[in-house]
Amino acid sequence: MQNLLEKKANSLLSATMREQLKIILSKLDREVTLATIVDNEDPKSIELKDFVLDVASLNEFITTEIYDRYKNPDAETSLHADKFPVLALLDSEKYYSGVKYHGIPLEHALGAFALTLYNIGGPGTSLDLIMAEKIMDVRTPANIKVCISLSCPHCADAVVAAQRLALLNPRVQAEMIDIDLFPDIKEQYDISSVPALIINDKSIHFNVKTLDDMINLLTP
Repeated sequence: MQNLLEKKANSLLSATMREQLKIILSKLDREVTLATIVDNEDPKSIELKDFVLDVASLNEFITTEIYDRYKNPDAETSLHADKFPVLALLDSEKYYSGVKYHGIPLEHALGAFALTLYNIGGPGTSLDLIMAEKIMDVRTPANIKVCISLSCPHCADAVVAAQRLALLNPRVQAEMIDIDLFPDIKEQYDISSVPALIINDKSIHFNVKTLDDMINLLTP
């Protein structure tokens, strides 16, 4: 009990954040697993582990899978852990949902994170039939990296849209990348503004925030 209390005292989440998350998570009716591979040489990876444990303490439907890097290669493969820090979301059947985070979803990204938990483990936000059909019409496998800054007030919309695509279409994967943690990616793709979308590690697109825009990028 002492360790748990210490985690809460040192939490990345403020009391207000915790209460807001509790309200959203109270709508969950099936399990969501937060799975992370911890690189103990990376302080952000350790912080992400603490964030995962803190969020899991807020609701009984949130479970965790936490592994040390290099000690469980099967888990690293199944979670597509190619960059650190890394957090993958698993559905109630323990299957990878296609949603992954490389960074801690705080500040403006926290609301998007909560919404995705709601979409995986709760009733989910409504989506009209035409839009759902458009999403399922994406036939080519796609990886969407949404590069953001946690302080960006507009990036959350792009994260939510990409993750919505991934949750409904098993051919799509969506990654949130805190670009401040990955200067190599920022330099490689010459990212000067966010949100920036990297599609299949090839093309980059700026200021794309809506589902329609992303679907158009994936179905030329």
